[in-house]
Amino acid sequence: MLFPRRNSGKGRTFLENARSKSLYYGKMSGLLTLAEDSGLEVDALGGAPGIHSGRFSRPNPTDAKNIRKVLRLPRERALERPEGKVCLCDGPITGRPGHPGDRGEVRGVIDFAMKGRTVFGYDPIFFYPRLRRHFAELGPDERMRSAPRPGLKN
Repeated sequence: MLFPRRNSGKGRTFLENARSKSLYYGKMSGLLTLAEDSGLEVDALGGAPGIHSGRFSRPNPTDAKNIRKVLRLPRERALERPEGKVCLCDGPITGRPGHPGDRGEVRGVIDFAMKGRTVFGYDPIFFYPRLRRHFAELGPDERMRSAPRPGLKN
């Protein structure tokens, strides 16, 4: 089933964006629907890029341009390995009362050395201390176990 793509980044939080997507696609499909919104929050940058993660390097953002911008800003402030977190919010599951949505996060460090083959978003610069590797170095199973997917844990 294909539906028109919608601009879902109008909320003020990841949870608002996830909720908006979940309700929209649930209504369009008539099916039980779980949607998410996610991004990177760097503490030293006041939580940026945050909900603007996918379009941080506007105009014409790409993952590579977004990464360059995130790496440039801490250097301008003389910060070494700033802490950050990957946040993922699940919207309410449409058709399932009592699930208002949830937020999960994984704390890590922004590394100026890009590592890994899997290039998705900020994964090549997000170092996960618990596994001593960058997110881009994790295989699919490790990613699912490590990523903050609150709606899939219930």
